[in-house]
Amino acid sequence: MSETNLEIESVQIESAKLIAFMLPDDGTDIKLMRQLKIEKGVIRAESVACRGVHNLQTVKIRRGKLPEATFYRMLSVIVSEQQAEEVFDFIYDKAGMGQSGSSMILQISLSGATAYSVPSDIMDENT
Repeated sequence: MSETNLEIESVQIESAKLIAFMLPDDGTDIKLMRQLKIEKGVIRAESVACRGVHNLQTVKIRRGKLPEATFYRMLSVIVSEQQAEEVFDFIYDKAGMGQSGSSMILQISLSGATAYSVPSDIMDENT
């Protein structure tokens, strides 16, 4: 068996969930990623820029016109199945998902995700 095959076979695949949600493009995504890392130990997260249209029921537009797109950040985190509900509730609370005019949040079961860890001797980028 080649060395490449051995490396692939040694990769651990775990049951996981993807939690994705939209946030305003105002730095909230960075703040929430820091909170997730510090308070919940979440290290698999990404934030990407995107455009979207707010709930069409609340947008005031002229007849026959589409509303102006707004810039958002889509934040995605991958967590173990055991951690998913706790992290989902944390995000729901911290991002104000239950408030009027808030965004959407969804949780998806993944067929698997690779285990990921950061060596403890690596310095934090903020130090």
